[in-house]
Amino acid sequence: MLVPPEVTTAMLAAEFPPAASWAGRHDWELVLDSNGPEVAAEFNHPQGGRLRLVGGFDDYPALPPSWQFVDSAGDPTPSAWPVAGALPGLSSIFIATRSGPVICAHFSRYAYADYGGPHGNWGGASRWRDVEEGARALTLGDMLAVIARHVAVSPGRAR
Repeated sequence: MLVPPEVTTAMLAAEFPPAASWAGRHDWELVLDSNGPEVAAEFNHPQGGRLRLVGGFDDYPALPPSWQFVDSAGDPTPSAWPVAGALPGLSSIFIATRSGPVICAHFSRYAYADYGGPHGNWGGASRWRDVEEGARALTLGDMLAVIARHVAVSPGRAR
């Protein structure tokens, strides 16, 4: 354990209310399970259907959340993911790896090589706040906004 649970709980207590406010303005349902600690978001894909995004926040803020899209049973399956779409001047954060789909952003634990992701060049997940590449998001609300921006240009869901 890198971070005492009470520190993670305090960080989420500070970051969740503004994130929930953002979610409400964007028709997202956001739930905090402080026992997890976990944040779950449900929202509509612009091309139809519901998406469910779950972030594990153990050892936050020393480590970034472990974001995954899950199916209606709560399982992280490839078919639960939005397809990568084009944003002018940016690569999609939704990528496929050998171990499955990943949110490839500095604020996603599974983007780092030490958690099976493609980025050995970012210095490890514990250095997530130092990464300059890509969209910057250092709070829960900012992370959700970046993810929403990429979902907005997704042409559909994975099959």
